[in-house]
Amino acid sequence: MKKWSDTTPLTLGEIARQVSAELEGDPGLVIRAASPIESAGEGDISFVANRKYVRFLETTKASAVVLAPGIDAPCPGIIRHKDPYLTFARIIDLLYDSRPNLSPGIHESSIIEDADGIDSAASVGPLCHLRERVTVGAGSRLLSSVYVGSDVAIGKNCLIYPGVRIMDGSRIGDNVIIHASTVIGSDGFGFAESSEGLKKIQQVGWVEIENDVEIGS
Repeated sequence: MKKWSDTTPLTLGEIARQVSAELEGDPGLVIRAASPIESAGEGDISFVANRKYVRFLETTKASAVVLAPGIDAPCPGIIRHKDPYLTFARIIDLLYDSRPNLSPGIHESSIIEDADGIDSAASVGPLCHLRERVTVGAGSRLLSSVYVGSDVAIGKNCLIYPGVRIMDGSRIGDNVIIHASTVIGSDGFGFAESSEGLKKIQQVGWVEIENDVEIGS
């Protein structure tokens, strides 16, 4: 796991409070990063959810670990929760702010053919290209170099990473995350045989992605 320089250091007591877990140890202990149990060092927090990793608890240099009840470790701090894996995931969110910093509005370098459907609380970053009759809901963010074809609808609170291509007629719901360089709604490459050779079948449907979906690159 990367130790990013832009983490938000938190005390162990604050972490325990925010993830609704029990604390054993010094509540003032400062945690700066999350790391694997076998490579963690001072200022790091780690976890053990699988018993095959329990052996690392005796040698880990982590300042704190997240553990289920009944498992002990010689660490300065322990966060206790019945689901250490989920709890550690929530702690990562506290330490690392992964939200892209993009203010609402349309960047001056973007090409917007029809701005009427773009909510004032949406963000369109640099070098994006939005065709006609595109709608973008409040809180949605198109980070940079995103192409959006004609008649595309993007819902609220979506996060569209750089280089994404959303082709004509696609429909994206609310709270959707689409990672870099993904293509939505591209040609399906259908062909029919004929006496003159292969006849390309025109793709006249569309792609519809419903709410709360995350699509990898």
